[in-house]
This record gives sequence, structure tokens and C-alpha cells, in this order.
Amino acid sequence: MGVGWYPPPMRRLLLSVLVLGVSSSAAAQSRPQVSASQLAIRAAELKLGPAVLRGGAHGVLPEVLVELTRAPATPAELAHELAALRAAGLEVVHAGGTPLAYQKYVVVRGEPSALQRASVMPGVRRIQPPIPAGLPSLDRSRSLLGAGAAAGARAQHGRLTGRGVVIADVDTLADVFHPDFFHGDGGWYDWIDVNGDGVFEPGVDGIDLDRDGAISAGEIAQLLRVTPLDISTGSEGSGVRGAGFQPGVDYLYLDTNGDGERSFGPAAGYTDDAPAFGEPLFVPDDVNQDGKLTTEERLVRLGTTKFQQLYARVNWGGIRHDRVYQRGADMIHVPSDITGGVYGYSDGLHGTGVLSIAAGGVALPSRRWVGLAPEADLVLAFGLSSSFTAPVVWALQQQPDILIHEASIWSSVAMDGTDTWSSLIDGSPEALHICPTGNIGGAFKHGVISIAPSAEGRMRFQVPSNLQQMELTLHVRGGEQVTFSLLQPGGAEITLEGNRPLEGGGSSYFYGSEVTARGTLLQMNIMTSPPAGDYEAIIRSTDASALTVHGYLSDEAGFSYSTAWEPSIATDESTAAAPSVASGCLGVGAVPAHLDSEGGWARGGPEAAGELRIYSGQGPRIDGAPVVDVVTPDNPWVAGPAGDIFPTYPGYAVMPHAGSMVFGGTSGAGPHAAGVAALLVQAGQSGAAALEALRLGAVSDALTGEVPNQRYGFGRLDAALALGTTRRSAPPTVRLELEPPFAAPGERVRVIPIASDDVTQSANLRVRWDRAYDGTWDGELGPVEPLEVQQGEAPLRIKAQVWDEEGWVAEAAALVPHSAGSGGTGGAGGSAGAGGIAGAGGTAGAGAGGPGAGDGGPAGGSGCGCSTPQSAPRNGAWLLLVSAFAYGARRRRAKPNSAKAKAP
Repeated sequence: MGVGWYPPPMRRLLLSVLVLGVSSSAAAQSRPQVSASQLAIRAAELKLGPAVLRGGAHGVLPEVLVELTRAPATPAELAHELAALRAAGLEVVHAGGTPLAYQKYVVVRGEPSALQRASVMPGVRRIQPPIPAGLPSLDRSRSLLGAGAAAGARAQHGRLTGRGVVIADVDTLADVFHPDFFHGDGGWYDWIDVNGDGVFEPGVDGIDLDRDGAISAGEIAQLLRVTPLDISTGSEGSGVRGAGFQPGVDYLYLDTNGDGERSFGPAAGYTDDAPAFGEPLFVPDDVNQDGKLTTEERLVRLGTTKFQQLYARVNWGGIRHDRVYQRGADMIHVPSDITGGVYGYSDGLHGTGVLSIAAGGVALPSRRWVGLAPEADLVLAFGLSSSFTAPVVWALQQQPDILIHEASIWSSVAMDGTDTWSSLIDGSPEALHICPTGNIGGAFKHGVISIAPSAEGRMRFQVPSNLQQMELTLHVRGGEQVTFSLLQPGGAEITLEGNRPLEGGGSSYFYGSEVTARGTLLQMNIMTSPPAGDYEAIIRSTDASALTVHGYLSDEAGFSYSTAWEPSIATDESTAAAPSVASGCLGVGAVPAHLDSEGGWARGGPEAAGELRIYSGQGPRIDGAPVVDVVTPDNPWVAGPAGDIFPTYPGYAVMPHAGSMVFGGTSGAGPHAAGVAALLVQAGQSGAAALEALRLGAVSDALTGEVPNQRYGFGRLDAALALGTTRRSAPPTVRLELEPPFAAPGERVRVIPIASDDVTQSANLRVRWDRAYDGTWDGELGPVEPLEVQQGEAPLRIKAQVWDEEGWVAEAAALVPHSAGSGGTGGAGGSAGAGGIAGAGGTAGAGAGGPGAGDGGPAGGSGCGCSTPQSAPRNGAWLLLVSAFAYGARRRRAKPNSAKAKAP
């Protein structure tokens, strides 16, 4: 998220230590020209992907978005384009008798063969997938990473969810009260169908908290809606999610004090030992993923905070705060904001977004809002002072398995990997370090010139008006016999040493020069209130060798286009910032998770799917060593901190409790890699071995070009490949049948799993059972065979999880009524789309097939409600089409070994 995303009065200080994004102005300044060959690549790879066909899994033709190569200029041209689409066999969707066409976008529906024909029409740029009914969030980026197959890649460890792994983050504060940051360890609960309609309805039906089989006034379940807030406008993101209760996204709570909202925190009288720090909070388990909660399905209560420790250290502008918060003692007292908006936004915004991506949510198949390693524990270090040293060192002291360095520093620091932060990283190989590469690509912050022996070089840059402060840092490679001076807009030249007045006001402060351990001559300057205009940095050499000079500029605009080098010397090479220049970290660049064409909320930019973000920092390091290792998605919907997003503009954008926001920049890319790293650590692969697996677990294609390279590193990270498995379009399907469909206490019942898969033969599928549906799997994976159980005094609840040979899972649940007349929807629910962490995903872009219907029998009816879920069609035509138009990504056959990945 860049400063250009905020309304004009909010262009306040965005410190360079935060990796948030790039402004629209920077993107406009650096929009690349697209060659004919690049367009051909996009035509082949991006026009039609598996997500476009997702709606077909329901037996209903999907409504997709055709993007034309240009907007029709007249009604006649539009009519011509629509006629061409109809001729290809597509139906143009109408609303009120008018075609749904806006500028160059047309909504259509059609058979796969018609979509295929349209995708190669000369007037069609690409075909976008349908916007799903639910919230397009981390399910998209998880799918792009192949997280579904990755979670089941090591069956001997169970589902990989990050359990037992500690992820640390050097960042801002985070909202410790957001539901994303509680483990689902508070127990499993039934809900009671108060109105007898067989489907859960917030505000009507109840959660049996005291397990007495009845609902009291304090047990009526209330909806805690996950609201997608567009923080640039302060309003809900238009068209992002559907109305009403969505069990795959929303939460439920019990309003025990009757005040009409969820109460939490010390102000409401709660202490650190309170589950979820407040009133009872629950996650629905929509096992069959049909978008509703039926009586065979249960809820898990949120309990323990994921934060083990949190260090908040502020010494800035008269604000003093220095405290370590501990889980079980005082974590509930972590403030949501300390500085009052010194960054221009709430202190909790950045850290909340990052950690939500890495470890947010609960690992249930039906949950779409889930991070890569949702069962990991968290350590957070927030520091704001003259130095970041304290929080970094503190984070290292906690001995985390993974440490995310959410920082981007490119001025007043050595860019050859010898800076203090990089040295700390290189000196602690026991942790797996993740470093976003920063967001100054396309902003003209980096310039390069060559100087012949004993010659002079000039580097021109422009300073805008009303600038408070800027920094000029020069790096000389190849020699040390040089002097530096600055030519001002008024024509005066000053030597860059000591403190000097500037023409027209302000001062220049020369404050450092050194030769680094890698032979870089570093020269650092600050200019306060500099006059606007063109400046020239003059470098005069008396060295007998040719020199290369790298110049970096920064000011209070952060990553936005502001102070800038002359375009003739500006380059996006070597824009990867510290500490990603450390040899011992995984440098992570960014590609989009959501595209600009999906909606204004996406803030997607001009890039196509899989294409490197304009702002994403690139290599090489200024000494020639590679920096970027992998690229990952960067702008999903994530958890947002409750309260004013911009404290200095109260009321402009107020995030509700459990709200969400789009989070972009390489800041959003880094935690995706950290989450995959947590899965590797859980599977027994840590340190250098895990770094190597992440590099080799990347894919390349025509967009990335030959890898490794300085833009994409080894390619787009693929979690499945990093864990040594493959991925495909859909997980298995499963449903449960009961014989007999109901039973009295003490009677025996056979629970028969009916499972299928389009890759694994039925004989090779495996199943495990949760006989009490209490979150505990009873026994190891075994053959898919009937299970005999005995009915208890309370009706039996059973859950099954089926695995295929590639690590994908599907789940089904059953409720065994006591008698034919005991009623309620019971019985089976199947899942055709479980493919994420613990089966999470199964949504747009996840290749999920379709949700199971699992609608059971009518309330009070005589059946067990063991209906067959509507699974995805598995015929050859669909599979062939999906295969033909999937990304042309491939795993490289040969990659350099880790010794070549980054120079020491």
C-alpha cells in the first residue's frame, strides 16, 4: 500500500522502514511498454485459466469477464464486438435488457469450448475469472502458491499447518484482538436449530455453550461479520463479498452481557486467561462448503492467543513506551496504537496484515480466510526510535524458527550487504530469515553512472517543492580516490562535507563516509527543507580505475514518486533494499494476487497475473551478488486492525472488529514465503535446507524467463514443489452413508465413506476418522472402509477426512439421529474443495471443484439427511481444457546449487 493510495491530506510521513507499496504516480511514471512477444505470451498463458471455469463445477455455466483489447469507441463498434462473442458461442449477459458491458469489459457465459474459442479471438485480450460470491482473500494467494497439496505433502506429519513453529516479525504493532490471531483450541460445540428450519441463522439459532441441550438467552448466536474495508475511501469494498452470513468467512459470538456487540479486552473486564480475550467467539465448520451451516456441522471456539510475546519499544517525538508482553500474563494489554499515527496510519495496520498472511485464521477446510501456517505461534517486535537494532536483536533472542524482516532501507546504509541489519541476519543462520525486497522500483530512487579513470561524473536529480527532508546516498565501486560536491538550482556548488547552507534556504548535512568490508565507498548526506529544482551530484575521480557510482534518494514520500533521478540514469536494477541484500535471507519480490480489473478495491496496478510488480525491488546487489530468490503474491484481503486507520483523521476510515483490508507491496509478499517456510520447518526441514527448498520450489515460465535472474530470482514460489509434491486442479470428493439411517442408544451403525478422485485410484485413497467430531483424529490413515460405531445417549457425530496420493484432502460429516421421528437435518456432507491448509481453500482460483450440497432431510423429517453432494464434473473435456490453459509454469530441470544462490 503506497502513499498514493491515500486521500491528499493523508500524504504524511511514511517511514522507509515499512514495506507498504507504491503510489499510483510511481506506477504511471514507470509503466513498461509491452512488446508483441509479451502480448503473445499473455495470450497463451493468461487469457483463460482454471479459475474461469469454476462455475461449471456447479452445473451452471460461469459468468466470466471478457477483456477486449480496446474499448469500443461507438455503439456500433460495441455491437460488432458483442456479435463476435456471440458468434463464438457465448451468451452476453444482460441486466434490465441492456448488455453488461463497460468500456472494454463484457460479461458473458458459455460452455468451455466457446470460452476457448473466444480466448484466441484477436479482439480479446484475456478472459477473467468470475468474481465469487464470497470474499476474495487469502484463498487466491494460497491457490497461486499451491498450498493445498503442500499441506498434505508429508503425511507422516499429518496436515501441515505450522503447528509447533514460531514465526517472528520485526514490524509495527498488530491488533491482538482480531479473531485471526486466536487458535481454534476452545472446544467443539453443537448449535441448536431454534426455529426448526435445518439451517443456521444468526440472531435466531443458538450455540449450546453449557452443553445442556437447550438454548438460554445468552446462547443465541450473533454474527461477527468480516467487513472488507477499502481504506482509501473509508467504505466497504464494492462487490467484494455477498450479503448475509457466510460461514466460510464470518465469525459468530455470544453476546453474554447483552450490549449488542462483541465485548473484549480489559475495558470489558476480561483478563489474559479469557478465551479469545472476550465474549465467546466461534468459527463455523461448513464441512461440505455449501455456504450454509446444517445440523450435522459443528463450531469450534476460539481460545488461546497465537502471540507468545510482543515487544513494543517507542522513543519518538516525546512518546516513550518500552514493554514486553507475554502470553498468559499481559498480552491482553497490548495497545492498538501508541504513536497516534506517526506513520500516517494506525500503528497496528502493517503488522496485522503481515501476520494474517503468515498465520491468520483457523485450519478448517471450509475457511477461506486463512493464512499459510494458521497454527503457528507468533512473536512480534515493534520499534520506533533512532535505531531498529533493539527490536531486531530482541526478535533474534526469542530463537524463532522463522524471522520476517518487514523493512526496506535504501538510504544512509550500505547496499552491498555489509549494513548492521544484514550482518545480524548473516550471523544468525539458525533462524530462517525472510526479507521483502522493498518497493522503490519504478520510482526513480536509484541512479547509476560510470566514470572513466581520473574523470568527472554528474548525476542530476529533481527535488519537488515543500519537501521537509531528503537523503542522498552515493556508493562508489571500483576505487576510493574521489571527492563529492553538489550543484544547486541557483548555480552554487558546495562540497559535500560538513554542514553547508543551501541556496534559497535549508541546509545540507554531510554525516558519514566509510569504505565497507566489500570495498564500497559510501557517502551520506541529509538535506533539510531543500529548495525545489534540479540538483547535480558531482563525483570527481583521481583514481586510475574506472568507477561505478550508485545513487539512492529518499524523502518523506516513502516509496512514492517524489525526489527522483533524471530518467537517463535511473534504473530499477539494484533497487532491492536492505536488509534483503543480506546473503543469509530469502529475498522475496512481488507479483499480484488480485488484478486491477477485478475492482477498485484491488489497487492492483497494470501488471498481469504472474508478472513482477513495477515497484518490486530487483537485483543485483551493487557488488553483483543476486538478491531476489523468489516472488510471491502480494495483495490479498487480510485482517485489519480495529479502529481509526488514520488516527490523525478520526472517522475517515474506521475498521470494525474482525474487519479486513487489501494489503499490498512486497510487505504482502514476504509473509507468504514465511508461511510456506513454516510448513517446511514443521516437516523437519529448517535453516539452510529450508532456504534451498524454497528456492528450488519455484516455477518459471515465459513471463519469468530463464531463471535464476535478477527480477524473479528462481521464479514464483510453489509451496507444493518446495515440499516435494505436485499440485493439480481439484481434491477428492467424499460423502458418508449411514446404515441404518438412524439408531436408538446402544444400536450399531455402519458409516460408509463414498470417495472418489480423478488422479488416485479408489483403492489407494486413505481415510481417518474423528469419531466424536471434536477436532481429534482417532488413529492413523487407513483404507477407505466402513466404520462401525455404537449410538450413544446423545446422537452420534462423526467426521471423516479422505486423502489422495498427492496430499489433497476432502472431509464429510454425519449426524446419526436417534429415531426416524427425531428430525433435524442430519447425516452426510461432502467436500469437493478442501485443498488448503488442513484442507482450506476450495474457492475461487483454488481449483476446488464444487462444494457438496449436504442439505440433508427436512427439519422434523424421517430421513437421516444423507444426501449426495453435488461434486464437480470430472469428464475428460473439462480436464483437458483446464490442463491446456493452466499456467505454463514448470519446475526447472536444473538449478544452481545454494552456494550460487547468494554470494557470501
